[in-house]
Amino acid sequence: MSAMRPFAPDAPLVVEGEILPGDTTLMLRCMLEEMLRGGMATDEIRALSGNPEYQALYAARCAIGAPDFEALLGQVGRACGVHRVAIRETAETAFETPLTIRGDAIPERSSL
Repeated sequence: MSAMRPFAPDAPLVVEGEILPGDTTLMLRCMLEEMLRGGMATDEIRALSGNPEYQALYAARCAIGAPDFEALLGQVGRACGVHRVAIRETAETAFETPLTIRGDAIPERSSL
């Protein structure tokens, strides 16, 4: 095991974020789409947006305001849905496969 490097105040382990010039609403829309398509529910995203530890999401919510954030979250959620799958075990198939268990991923559309 290697020795730990001593703590250096000028090299913190925390990444600090800030808002850059540009279209904050468009950036937030892209972030929300990515989170929803990754399987997060709107309630989870809403909770994270109120937590300063999630700097980009929190800063974007503060920049556009809570009512506009909620409207955008609803709009994006209705437009792309939430990617969810159900995994179920199925009977063996006729083709050769090195797997011992076969399953199918069945997409489900979330009702927001």
